[in-house]
Amino acid sequence: MWREKFNELTARIKDSKEEYWRDDLEALEDSIKQCGEYIKSVNNMEAAITSARFRMEPEDYREYIMQLDNTRRIEHNYLIRSVRLINKLCSIYRVEPIYKGDLENRIEIAEFAKSVVDEMFDTRQM
Repeated sequence: MWREKFNELTARIKDSKEEYWRDDLEALEDSIKQCGEYIKSVNNMEAAITSARFRMEPEDYREYIMQLDNTRRIEHNYLIRSVRLINKLCSIYRVEPIYKGDLENRIEIAEFAKSVVDEMFDTRQM
């Protein structure tokens, strides 16, 4: 589902003959990649919560978790901007918006990122 929608937008951008079409394709690629970067930051934090507390001193652990949480928050904010950019490109190139959820709902956007990553993994090209 997502792959087809991204492919449709990619084709529309490529065929547009707009002056900055290559930049727009790069921005789309970066935005799709951001879905994975956010999921990676969540995984890193969850892995640390699982094991780091047993190998680190309490103060070091708290600082480590705070750093990971800050990284996750930054990645989440970047993800939100990326999803907005994807829909902006859809608007510019007259394609139905790919993300149809609430752009103010951080949890919905996180779920969108996971769904994109899951589909990209499941349909990967070897």
